[in-house]
Amino acid sequence: MRQILLALLFFSLAIIQNSSAADSADFNSVSQEKSPSARGALSLGREVRRGVIADAWLDPVERPSVSTALSPDDNLATHRIRIIFTIEKTGETVLEGQAAARIYTGTGQATDTVRLEGENEVWSGFLHLPDTQETMIKVGTKLTDGKKRIYRFFYQPSSAR
Repeated sequence: MRQILLALLFFSLAIIQNSSAADSADFNSVSQEKSPSARGALSLGREVRRGVIADAWLDPVERPSVSTALSPDDNLATHRIRIIFTIEKTGETVLEGQAAARIYTGTGQATDTVRLEGENEVWSGFLHLPDTQETMIKVGTKLTDGKKRIYRFFYQPSSAR
């Protein structure tokens, strides 16, 4: 009987230890997901408009191997834009409201608008950015306070430098 109790105690401790390690790993992955310094991410900078700070960065999107058979100007996403909106005075993260992004190339040509979705304190959406010229990413928002804001971020691919 004593051996069975010891075995059950050992087994339950092992389960508790594994679940706390998994929780820690989940926390670290969410923290990295929200951080512009995450591996491979390119910071677009910080803009402040009407009391709300926008920190933005781009994550490159892995392209499927079948895309090599498509034309060079296919419409697959090349990057995922991620933005954290924070109220300047309180430091609170904003996840209520609407946000969208539009890309403007060097010729002034605009692309379709991409709606950004808010999740885990980060707004994100998939963009198709050209790899040969500087691009302006204009982000328009109407957050919980009802005020409209426009943020501008610039992306220059390494091949255009």
